[in-house]
Amino acid sequence: MTTPDGSALLPVWAVIPAASVLLVVVAAHAGVVRRSPGVPPSRKRIRLANAALMVVTIPVLSFALGVARSDDPRVFVLAWLATVGLIGLVIMVACLDMLNTVRLGFAARRRLREHLSRVRSTLVAGAVRARMSPEAVPGHDLRGTP
Repeated sequence: MTTPDGSALLPVWAVIPAASVLLVVVAAHAGVVRRSPGVPPSRKRIRLANAALMVVTIPVLSFALGVARSDDPRVFVLAWLATVGLIGLVIMVACLDMLNTVRLGFAARRRLREHLSRVRSTLVAGAVRARMSPEAVPGHDLRGTP
């Protein structure tokens, strides 16, 4: 990953504007997540933590790509170690977000199953009461016999 002349991997004039745009996009996304009313609190916390990590990672990555020179090995290696470590943390928090989404999905399915069970038992109880009531269908039994 070194350049023959000891310069940075990419020109600063290309890295800094791209990093600036990315920072604005990540900050805007974090603002939208923060203000979203229907998002569960656990999902908000995880996504805001990931946004904060990305806001730290983007400048470090920009430094590693556009400023750190391969002719200064200490700075170059430290910049790339920090970049790789931060990207690893971002991926780890994204995996936590994925697991949290699975957990929320299981909880929603369980609540739906319980709700359907209550509705089903209410309907069955109503049908039993209707069968027992002689005024339910005048002259006819609900079983189809006159």
